[in-house]
Amino acid sequence: MRNFFRIVASGPEIGRGISFFDEVERFEVTLIERGLTLALGKQKQAAILLGLRVTTLNSKIKRYQIDMKRFRKSIATSKTRQP
Repeated sequence: MRNFFRIVASGPEIGRGISFFDEVERFEVTLIERGLTLALGKQKQAAILLGLRVTTLNSKIKRYQIDMKRFRKSIATSKTRQP
């Protein structure tokens, strides 16, 4: 355990500090955006992929102000490509 603290204390982030909550937020946004991309913007499918309830996903989308327009374009593009 002591080695762990030495590694953490000597890392480049120690000078300015690390915000746990900022890092968690960044990680969640990345995962949600990846899920929405894979699900072509469909929140229900993205929620299933992410193992979340649709209401939870929706509240996180609102909280993090994720722009759903980006993913809706994916839907329109995929529909035009289908035979």
